[in-house]
Amino acid sequence: MTMLSDAVRTLGIDLKKKLNQPVISGDPEDQLRTPLDAFLRALAKALGLSDVNVIGEVQMADINSRPDFAVTVGGALTGFVEVKALGKGADPRSYRGHDKDQFARLSLLPNVLYTDGQSWSLWQNGELVHHVGRLDGDIAVAGAELVAGEWLEAMMR
Repeated sequence: MTMLSDAVRTLGIDLKKKLNQPVISGDPEDQLRTPLDAFLRALAKALGLSDVNVIGEVQMADINSRPDFAVTVGGALTGFVEVKALGKGADPRSYRGHDKDQFARLSLLPNVLYTDGQSWSLWQNGELVHHVGRLDGDIAVAGAELVAGEWLEAMMR
């Protein structure tokens, strides 16, 4: 098993645990943040990147927006991650209201990864790169059975 597969499996385990609390539940988007932060770091390691930092809730005053994460590699800003609630998808062209307005602002940035945990897409200056990918297995229940196609590595590189 590759380090990338291990990172996806661990994401599945973490999300299953977070999304299946029988006693209490929190904000749907917020439940994805901690597992995704760990996943992004593990993914970077699997891709051979070192000195990767994931910084939460970065205020971008010049575009009046706050992406969920900024990602730096070797101290250089490489992109942003926008997390949406599970089921919202990762294709901002279908968003409405606040999310649509936010996409218009974030499309001014050079690298923005959108995800709802299940679906993933990379946008560069408002243009879709590759396609919208989807992890195999329901992230709420798949656990260690969660897998990703080759598209994930290509998108992340």
